[in-house]
Amino acid sequence: MCECALLIVVLTGLVMVFLAAQATSGQSAFPGKQWDRRDPADLGLDGRRLEEFAAFIGAGSDDPVAKPKDRRIGCVVRNGYLAHAWGDPQAKFDWYSSSKPVVSTLLFFAVDKGLLPSVDARIVDLGWALAPKDQPMTFAHLADQVSGYALAEAPGAAWSYNDLALQLYVLSLEKGFGRPLSQAAQEYLAPLSLEDGDVFDRRRRVVTSARDFARLGWFWMNRGRWAGQQVLPQAYLDAYMRPHVPPDLPRSVTRSDPNDYLGIGSYGGGFNQGPVGPGVYGFNWWFNGTIPRNGQVLVPAAPLDMVMALGARGSYMAMLPSEGLLVAAQGDWGKVDELDPLNRARFNQALELLMSAVR
Repeated sequence: MCECALLIVVLTGLVMVFLAAQATSGQSAFPGKQWDRRDPADLGLDGRRLEEFAAFIGAGSDDPVAKPKDRRIGCVVRNGYLAHAWGDPQAKFDWYSSSKPVVSTLLFFAVDKGLLPSVDARIVDLGWALAPKDQPMTFAHLADQVSGYALAEAPGAAWSYNDLALQLYVLSLEKGFGRPLSQAAQEYLAPLSLEDGDVFDRRRRVVTSARDFARLGWFWMNRGRWAGQQVLPQAYLDAYMRPHVPPDLPRSVTRSDPNDYLGIGSYGGGFNQGPVGPGVYGFNWWFNGTIPRNGQVLVPAAPLDMVMALGARGSYMAMLPSEGLLVAAQGDWGKVDELDPLNRARFNQALELLMSAVR
């Protein structure tokens, strides 16, 4: 090889090393109208391992009418670039309880725009005919799943993963905005340039594609910043994107016959679901860490800074800030919010596979 050709090869190699270093340096890029797709290797990831991860949680049907257990869509983002995706990229699905952090994000916008005085604004001040025990209830109580609504306890006194209370949260936030949640989301999330349209449906549930749900996650990971613009003040994410439920808070004693005296119904699920939450939950996000009730780490295979949005039927998002890594996918991840480690084993295996893709 001549010296000139050798120099070109060396320079090309140096440029590739530089680009790979930039891609894995933690400096965030942001998608425009579409995600910028990069080869996994250029992002410091093993493409074969990502495929194994996707296959493990399930790469089945992307048909919108498929049974929920058969739906398989997802994507992996690193440092703002799309590293891997599977299923129909524009197929829109219900993300179930993974949508709850979206509701809390809109709460922050309502406070920031002066529509509500703070996250500690009382629900009763919006016109709800609350029972005497519930009158101290605030938006923060609802976001932390400690509102006591329909249960025996007063606000803040007990943990209950409660979709009756979530319905009250959503309806109260609409009262604060003075318009449907979908309209507020269209305005305040507009800077994210969602590819596949509105995220809320008529039931006030988040129904969107994996690639647009990933945009929401990337917005959270970047603490309210998007493409050079601080869309939502970082202070809200710093203050509330962390565990808020006290680790020693007891679980509600109400096990049956909740008293939905407002007659608002459920957001989609039941009440008093799952024993895990105190110490690892806050403002509708789940956090990796030690479960106070048994001293076990929730997801041992994952970094302790992992933040999760968890929904029924494997509708999950996992955000790993220390790795600049995000996964939004629907599939068979396994259970997370259980005390028995065997019930969390599959989710831990999934994260082991994901982490094995990080070079």
